[in-house]
Amino acid sequence: MTTYPNDADGAVLADLAAQGMDMSQPLVIEFPVAVPDEAAANKTLKAMMGEEFSSAYLKLKEKEWNSYCSHFSKWETENTLDI
Repeated sequence: MTTYPNDADGAVLADLAAQGMDMSQPLVIEFPVAVPDEAAANKTLKAMMGEEFSSAYLKLKEKEWNSYCSHFSKWETENTLDI
């Protein structure tokens, strides 16, 4: 019998096992992290993933956002968006 941590994460893992998830195989499970603001988010990302990865990730996401924003119409930009 597998034991899990006595916390919210352990409860989720135990529930997955009870639903028939094969816990002997590697799983990708995402646990969201709530942060109060962008500065805290950046600090948390760096602490979790390291400086090099977080820097590259943030550059990629900024490029993705800029590409997304470039597809707004002039009317949308002038009337509906605060960018």
